[in-house]
Amino acid sequence: MNGNFASNLLELLLSVVAVVEAVRRFFEWLFRIHSSRLRVLIHAAAASTLGGILWNALCHVMVALNYCEWHHYMGGSGNEPHGMHAFIWGVLTLTPVALFAALFMQKPEIINWRAMIEGLGARYLICIALYGLLGGLGAHLFYDFGLRPGIEAAKLGGDQQELIIVVLWAGILSAATYLAFPGTWLVFRKLDTPFSSMLQIPFAIYLSFFSILFFLTVFDYTHIFDMLRGLVAGCALRLGLYCGLIAAPLLHERLLRQSPK
Repeated sequence: MNGNFASNLLELLLSVVAVVEAVRRFFEWLFRIHSSRLRVLIHAAAASTLGGILWNALCHVMVALNYCEWHHYMGGSGNEPHGMHAFIWGVLTLTPVALFAALFMQKPEIINWRAMIEGLGARYLICIALYGLLGGLGAHLFYDFGLRPGIEAAKLGGDQQELIIVVLWAGILSAATYLAFPGTWLVFRKLDTPFSSMLQIPFAIYLSFFSILFFLTVFDYTHIFDMLRGLVAGCALRLGLYCGLIAAPLLHERLLRQSPK
């Protein structure tokens, strides 16, 4: 562990606590405007974890079948997906974020999953699909255009290097997936607030950055550390994307109510 980071451990841990407090306040805000706390928590948990579960299940199946030299890609230097694998990772892990964000914004009285999905309509289903495809392209851009090797070649130091990488990683993926909203709006002209969904970008970067910072300040580097760091960073990225997506229309609606007639 880098000495400078270790010497400031208390300060950094307090920063992590501040992020946890920010997440807590965000969900308290959701609890105040939605009657069902269980619904809020289920959608958030599903959006942040389902993609990772699907990806790991796919890896297990592909490794068992010895298909296309597939490995258990968990992130970290030397253990990242590339090419087709990176694209599939992006599609599979990020599509559920948009799906559960859209489902969450449906009427609270709708509790049947099939009815909720049918209620989305064609334009939202296309937006969700486009969100996943752009996530795949964003993953391909990050993993296959030499960003990590270029940063590692600069020899900035292990901790600083990883923090720069995670900011680029979260920034590229969140910016790429955001393009689904103005893209769908240009086709249908019916989606509200296509630009307010940019909130997902700072949310995703913020949570991803502090999840990695926590690992760098608390744990020494090991192979298990690398795997857990990738797992936590993925969940933090998806939770940040999800929170940004559901906050955007809610904030827009509140601003409309407060604006003078």
